[in-house]
Amino acid sequence: MATSPSPKKVLLPIVAGTEPIEASIPIDILRRAGANVTVASAGDALLVEIMYGVKILADELLVDCAAASYDLIVLPATGHPWFVEKFPPKVTAVDANVVVDGNAVTGTGPATSMEFAMALVEQLYGKEKVEQIAKPMLVRYEGGYSMKELNSVEWHCSGTPKVLLPVANGIEEMEAIILVDALRRANADVVVASAEDGVVVTARYGTRIVADVMLDEAADRAPFDLIIVPGGMPGAKTLGGCEQLVALLKKQAEANRPYGAIGAATAHVLEPHGLLKVRAELPGTCSNPLTARRR
Repeated sequence: MATSPSPKKVLLPIVAGTEPIEASIPIDILRRAGANVTVASAGDALLVEIMYGVKILADELLVDCAAASYDLIVLPATGHPWFVEKFPPKVTAVDANVVVDGNAVTGTGPATSMEFAMALVEQLYGKEKVEQIAKPMLVRYEGGYSMKELNSVEWHCSGTPKVLLPVANGIEEMEAIILVDALRRANADVVVASAEDGVVVTARYGTRIVADVMLDEAADRAPFDLIIVPGGMPGAKTLGGCEQLVALLKKQAEANRPYGAIGAATAHVLEPHGLLKVRAELPGTCSNPLTARRR
């Protein structure tokens, strides 16, 4: 009987200041492909607060990984166009999101991290593996956005938007971390709240996210300008069964404040509690409104 090949070994070091998207997407994608990814802290503790206040619990300290050999080492730091001018003259910049040059693969920034991660999978496993994992993830290569707006209303808030993002074991790490990253880049006050027994949440592909607070503490900070729920199983099911979160969402809906979900959370959190009903257009009262979808 033929034995299965050993998983590819990948090292991904993180440090304070690492871009959340540039770290979380390669971790997620490579683990989906079957790689054994070790997230290593380059500091002196496993808990690392990377950019935008995202807290990750690494698997090991980097100093403890020095003796091991890896099929691939991924550095979550890009060849962003801003930094090209810092390269010596002998380095030639290539106008592409991802460049594969021999054994080296480089990407240009957070928004191209998906392409970067898929390129790594292709180099390790081949194009067939890329297609295998890309399809269920709904990865679109043609670019652009696919959005349909129903019942357009103006979202309103006063001052810095307060956002609640609940997490539980088994959520999709990309769906949670990208939301936190993007909203905090926009200067929103995002509270990541754990619906588990502790603040450390293990996402679907093993990334250990450290929440800011427990959900009951976050509830004391209500109301929120936005509540957004990440998907992923079984995390979405856990969140859908969390009475405290459901109560917050229902109050959010009753007060005509925005809320939303992505992926499995639409089916396991919003729909069972009547939160996907189409709503009529509501007047906006914000001096700086954002026109967006409300369902």
